[in-house]
Amino acid sequence: MHIPVLLAGFILGSKYGLMIGFICPLLNSVLTGMPPLFPVALGMAFELATYGFISGYLYKDKKANVFVSLVSAMIAGRFILAIANIILLDLAGKNLSSVPF
Repeated sequence: MHIPVLLAGFILGSKYGLMIGFICPLLNSVLTGMPPLFPVALGMAFELATYGFISGYLYKDKKANVFVSLVSAMIAGRFILAIANIILLDLAGKNLSSVPF
């Protein structure tokens, strides 16, 4: 799912990259059962939305190099995934330590 979302950001821009990134893991979870909807697909939805938005914003809007856009999107996406996992697992009553993440 990661590569198509990054490509959507590069080709279609930040707006559509964000939408495709958010919908893709949720739709995949509903249709195939993988990844599990809570907390994995919800966390991935925010991660992939960030991938699509940042890659499209930097590449299409700011005319940045494709590698700079790709690496920046992946770093930002992982940061957002960490925040989403902390929040989602806290809502579920579980603690997330930094070692497994």
